[in-house]
Amino acid sequence: MTHETRDITGMEGDLETFPLLDMLFWLHQTERSAVMRVTTNGRPAWIFFRRGQLYRCEWRTLRGVPALFALVLAETGSFWLSKRLLIEGSANIDVPTEELLFKCAILIDEHGAESAA
Repeated sequence: MTHETRDITGMEGDLETFPLLDMLFWLHQTERSAVMRVTTNGRPAWIFFRRGQLYRCEWRTLRGVPALFALVLAETGSFWLSKRLLIEGSANIDVPTEELLFKCAILIDEHGAESAA
């Protein structure tokens, strides 16, 4: 009997089940190199990681940190994650990933507090 093994190169899901910030923390903590396509409000966004470091983000006309801050507030949508870096652009994020994810968490908390008020 022959056992075929496959290298899983990607995954997909929805933001209601897998919140974007949780996915970003996972990519950082596991030191993944990947590209993530997130579709929210009918528009695709791209987030790039290299060895766990978030180095590029694009959504609508936004680039870099402003794109990520706008995107991380999305509560609905879907994502597709690939270990294959299909496109590699130059970095447009120069903030350390750990600091950036912490700022995203604060932004989400503040947004939730505003929504509840």
